[in-house]
Amino acid sequence: MKIESSPLTGVQIAEEVPAIAEILSANGIEDVIVSNGWGAGLTVDELWKPFHVKTRELATFLNSSIGNGVFRPGNSDLFIEDEAKSFEFLLCHESDIHLKTENPKLIEQTAEHWAEKGYCRPENEVNS
Repeated sequence: MKIESSPLTGVQIAEEVPAIAEILSANGIEDVIVSNGWGAGLTVDELWKPFHVKTRELATFLNSSIGNGVFRPGNSDLFIEDEAKSFEFLLCHESDIHLKTENPKLIEQTAEHWAEKGYCRPENEVNS
């Protein structure tokens, strides 16, 4: 299953990271793997290298990455997943966020959050 947010500003994308961390933590996910992709302020050899981060420290990690010019919200890709690859959040260079998972609870919670914020595409709406 996959859902996508509506197009967001770089600030909105960065501001979604604490919410993503909260949703993941609520689902018992304490550790994530973060990697930078296309558009990141890195050399090609530095892209897609995994960084193991505690979920509760995800926002701090991201803010540091933005401050260092590595992650450029809305202009570069940042992948957040777990070791088992049971989900993948992509903060996309096309100014939206994607979630791929077979976990219906993650899909529902994320879609509900985005709907509350006005970020959910209509085709993503989850009926309660």
